[in-house]
Amino acid sequence: MEEVLIDDNMVFDIDNLKGFLNDTSSFGFIAKENNKIIGFAYCYTLLRPDGKTMFYLHSIGMLPNYQD
Repeated sequence: MEEVLIDDNMVFDIDNLKGFLNDTSSFGFIAKENNKIIGFAYCYTLLRPDGKTMFYLHSIGMLPNYQD
């Protein structure tokens, strides 16, 4: 699973992931095949200058074998 959890040379540890997911404006998604995690995405809801909210997708990671 380590190869999935490395994004732009950032390694995500469990405590930081728990803090991220406990933030109500943060979202994380995983992609699975046969109960194996093959990818992930993380995103945020942000307040725009016009007062509306937007969904900001920051990063998507996928194992190389599944990118085609």
